[in-house]
Amino acid sequence: MALRRPDGWVGTPVTNSEKGKFFEAKTGQSDSNYREPNFSPSMVPDFQIRKLWADSGQFYTGTRITGQEYLQIGEPTTSNATGNNTSGQKWDYPTGFGHWQSNLTAQLGWHWRRYGGFDISLYVGTGSSTNPAIIQHGLGVKPEMVWFKKRNEADPWIVYHSGLGGGTNPETYTIRLNYDQAQSSGASGYSYDDRRVTLTTTWDQVNDVNIDHIAFLFASVSGVSKCGHYSGSDSTTSVNCGFQPRFLMIKNISSAQNWAVFTKSNVTDMGSGNDQRLSFGSNSAAQTNVDWGAFTSTGFDVTGNYGMTNDSGDTYIYYAHA
Repeated sequence: MALRRPDGWVGTPVTNSEKGKFFEAKTGQSDSNYREPNFSPSMVPDFQIRKLWADSGQFYTGTRITGQEYLQIGEPTTSNATGNNTSGQKWDYPTGFGHWQSNLTAQLGWHWRRYGGFDISLYVGTGSSTNPAIIQHGLGVKPEMVWFKKRNEADPWIVYHSGLGGGTNPETYTIRLNYDQAQSSGASGYSYDDRRVTLTTTWDQVNDVNIDHIAFLFASVSGVSKCGHYSGSDSTTSVNCGFQPRFLMIKNISSAQNWAVFTKSNVTDMGSGNDQRLSFGSNSAAQTNVDWGAFTSTGFDVTGNYGMTNDSGDTYIYYAHA
C-alpha cells in the first residue's frame, strides 16, 4: 500500500471554506515546557518564517521535512547561516509549531501548508550541464516563483519569479531574496514545468555538485495566492489579485531596493494610515512611520513615489496570499 499527501496533482480543488487553511500569520506565545506549541496556526504548517517584528533581528526559517534545521534570511553583510537546533524547532505537533523553549510573543510567524500553491523540495546539486539536477514538485502547474538555497552553507537565497524581465523570458533572470539588488540578466540552464524544475546551470548557488539544496515553490491559485508584476506610477497604483491579501511581498526589479513585506496579523496591517513594513534583506524592526498603501477587498493599493513599491518607470514583482 502506498500513501500520498494531497498536492497539486492528487488534491481536490480549493473551496471557499479551505482558503484560510494554507497560510496564517500570528505572533508566538510563551511555553517554556512545550506543553503546547509556541505557534498555533489554524492548520498543520510545513514551512515557517519568523522574526522579531518590533525589534532588530534575523529572519529565521524552518520546514517540517528538514526538522531541526534552520536557515536565516540575513542582510548581505551578515551570514545566511544554517544550523541545527536540538533543543527547539519542534514539528511534531498536530496543530502547530514549537521553538526554543522560550517566550515568542514578540516574534511574528508566517506559516504555509503544502498545497497546489506552495511546495518544498529537497535536491542534491550536480554541478553539471549534461547531468541536470531535477527538482520534483507537486504544484500541478508551472511554478511562478522559486526560492533556491543551499542547506548547509551560508550562501545567498536565489529567486526566480515569472515577473522578472517584465514577464518576458523570466527564466533568463534571477534576483536575490536577501539583497537590495535589481534583477540580474543572462541566466541560463533553468527549465520550469508542471512537474519539475530542471537545472543545467553550473552556478554553484543553485546547483553545487554533491551539495544539499532546498527549493520553495509558489504558484497562483484563484482566490488564494497570486504571483504577478506591475509598473510604478508615483501616484496610487491598484493591483487586482482577486482576493484581499494577508501577506504581501514586493520587490523593485529595476533598481536597488529591499523587498517590502506587509502582513495582516494580530500586530501588523497594511491599512489606513501608517503601516508596519518589514524587509527581507534587512534585520531592522518594522518601519511604522510611512503610509505605503492598503490591502483592498480585491488586492492592494500602493501610494506615493516610494522606490520600494511605486516609483514611476520601475517594474515590481509581488507575491500575495489570502
